[in-house]
Amino acid sequence: MSKGAHIADGRTAEVFAWDDGRVLKLFRPGWDAGAADYEHGVARAVQATGFACPQVFERVEVEGRPGIVYERIEGRPLLADFQKAPWRFPALARRLARLQADMHTRAPQGLPDMHEKLKRRIEGLDGASEAQRAALLARLESLPRGDRLLHGDFHLENVYETANGALILDWVDAACGHPLADVARSVLLLQHSYVDPATPGYALIQLLRRLFVRVYLKEYFRHSPHSSGDLRPWFAPVFAARLREDIPGEVETLVPLIERELGQ
Repeated sequence: MSKGAHIADGRTAEVFAWDDGRVLKLFRPGWDAGAADYEHGVARAVQATGFACPQVFERVEVEGRPGIVYERIEGRPLLADFQKAPWRFPALARRLARLQADMHTRAPQGLPDMHEKLKRRIEGLDGASEAQRAALLARLESLPRGDRLLHGDFHLENVYETANGALILDWVDAACGHPLADVARSVLLLQHSYVDPATPGYALIQLLRRLFVRVYLKEYFRHSPHSSGDLRPWFAPVFAARLREDIPGEVETLVPLIERELGQ
């Protein structure tokens, strides 16, 4: 079957209309089919947990390029609601927290282990000394493992409100592990991801982000069996693993936080 109208562009793929309310995520030329196979397997594993994610269908080849057929989503990201009415952030923060707490009740099969993913990223850190890597790996080793469903990139832009409720998108970084690894990653994305200081309203943005995270964490731990006091030890390894993504501006932000958490 041939692809339909072009819908959207991403770094690794394009999205086209397909049949029967579906879309085709078609990887860009040059991308190995293994990337599509991996994502398709992850999507199927997440779907099998019964959590709120887009339905995934077949793995296809179209015009010599690997692709995946997904359910077509009609809705808006929570980020759009935040941008439209930022003063309503407490309700959005609580919504995000409840969804993530629900996610963390699920036990997936066939997903990579989060501890191992973090370990590989820390071991491959450029610019870190052997002592720093050893301290980070020791901290990671001291933290509990788990078998819960983790998104790996859970923030406002990946949660869509639809006519049938919320759906969580972009599961390529999903793993199984301890829920607080996922919460630490969300704290990083919600509060510590880079914002250019020259951005208009920068000080207000930073204040809103801190307040958002405060409400989000309070609500999350209302619905979680875990303690808020157990979260902070996850910051150093999770923040360090983020450095492998080479996000402009984040080295200057995250390295001092990591050193503080390690007591360096």
